[in-house]
Amino acid sequence: MIEELSARCQDHAPELKKLSLFHQERRQYESLIQRQKSELEQLHQALHSNVSASKEKEGVIADISAKLDGVAKNKDVINTCLEEASGAIRTALAFQVSVALKRISR
Repeated sequence: MIEELSARCQDHAPELKKLSLFHQERRQYESLIQRQKSELEQLHQALHSNVSASKEKEGVIADISAKLDGVAKNKDVINTCLEEASGAIRTALAFQVSVALKRISR
């Protein structure tokens, strides 16, 4: 009976070896999956960080653009005022020149 059981064990030895190899390979794949999950999580965090930074930059760019639009409007107003002031100065100078010429011609 012992010999019979020993023979059966020996018959199952290749199957047990295959099972052991299967469990070893399974552990390797589980370890690989765990590493890939970790890498994926790191990539996800980096992507989230980049998206947040991009949104922040977009906000800053929009703010600067709005300020530049305001500066352009102020520049237009200043240019208009300077043109009007220049015209008024020219008119005043022309008037003074005409008055001075009238005085000289008398």
